[in-house]
Amino acid sequence: LIFIWVFTSAPLVLSTLDQLVFVQTLYRHGDRTPVGTYPTDPYQKKFWDVPWGELTKTGMHQQFLQGQRLKRLYVDKERFLSVKYSRYETKIRSSDSARCLQSAAAQMAVFYSGSHTHPTDLPDWPSNWTPQPIETAPRDQDRVR
Repeated sequence: LIFIWVFTSAPLVLSTLDQLVFVQTLYRHGDRTPVGTYPTDPYQKKFWDVPWGELTKTGMHQQFLQGQRLKRLYVDKERFLSVKYSRYETKIRSSDSARCLQSAAAQMAVFYSGSHTHPTDLPDWPSNWTPQPIETAPRDQDRVR
């Protein structure tokens, strides 16, 4: 499996004749726990806050920051995407593993924050969070993995 890091800190420069029409990012999941270990490893299963192979707090933070970078570039700076969520503008696809789905959710948690497309009458609703669908396919049918 090949993972490609697409985000760049270089500014997006378009001439007056160029028009951005499509953006696709492909990235690997964030930091995760091991999927297993050897018997004398001091960091056994009980050491970790989450089960084997799942996203850690650091991994969630990494993906949240990635979402912020993408939002700053494609929503705030280039105005390529609307500030409000629209299923016609974005499509999120993930491999069918907990760490990948968690990474996609963490990245998109910030993407439409402040868009006011979330319930405001529910006191326990996470602040400024607009949930977005994340598509996946069973591992044996996933052509991306």
